[in-house]
Amino acid sequence: MLAFFVGIQYLGIVIIFVQVMVLLLYRPSNLQRMLLIIELATLVNHVGCLLMMQAKTAETALMAVKFSYIGKPYILLVIFLFLLSFYRVHIPNFIKYALCVFHVCISMLVLTCEHHRLFYSSMKFVDEI
Repeated sequence: MLAFFVGIQYLGIVIIFVQVMVLLLYRPSNLQRMLLIIELATLVNHVGCLLMMQAKTAETALMAVKFSYIGKPYILLVIFLFLLSFYRVHIPNFIKYALCVFHVCISMLVLTCEHHRLFYSSMKFVDEI
C-alpha cells in the first residue's frame, strides 16, 4: 500500500515538474509568474511529503517536514494573491506584505521547531505500516 502512495507522489511530482517547464517556456505575464510560484511551492511541498513518506528515522522525517514547509505556507497565499490579481480586486500593499510576513513566520517556526513548542508540541515517529 505504501508503494502505491509513493507511486502517486512520484507521478504528482513529474506532472508538476512538466507544468513548471511549460510555464518557463513562455514569456511570462504577471499571472503566469504567480502561477509559476504556486507550482514551485507545490513541487517543494510534494517532494517534502515524498521524503517524509520514505523516511527511516525520526530525524530524516523531521527534516522532510521542514523541507515541505519551505513551500507549504506559500501555496494558499500565492493562490489568494493570484485570484486577487485575476479578478482585479485591489487590497492595500501593507496587507499583502503583512500576509507575506505572517507566512514567513510560519516557515521560521517550523524550521526551528526543536527549540520551542510553538508549532509542534509533541513529535512521534512510527515506522510500522
